[in-house]
Amino acid sequence: MPSFPKLDKLNIMIVDDDPVIRELLVEYLQSFGFKNFIQYGDGADAFRHLLDENSRVELHIVTG
Repeated sequence: MPSFPKLDKLNIMIVDDDPVIRELLVEYLQSFGFKNFIQYGDGADAFRHLLDENSRVELHIVTG
């Protein structure tokens, strides 16, 4: 599958309590050229990350 320009520069946060789901999402998104992932198994930890003034996340994926 082709890579799209600048997708490798985006920071993507994936939040799910199941590590298998998180890894499947990472693998799927990597096939499109995404490279920078931040993963959390807990919504509270992810929210704390977002509150950090130095946090830079362009795309959030939260599964239920």
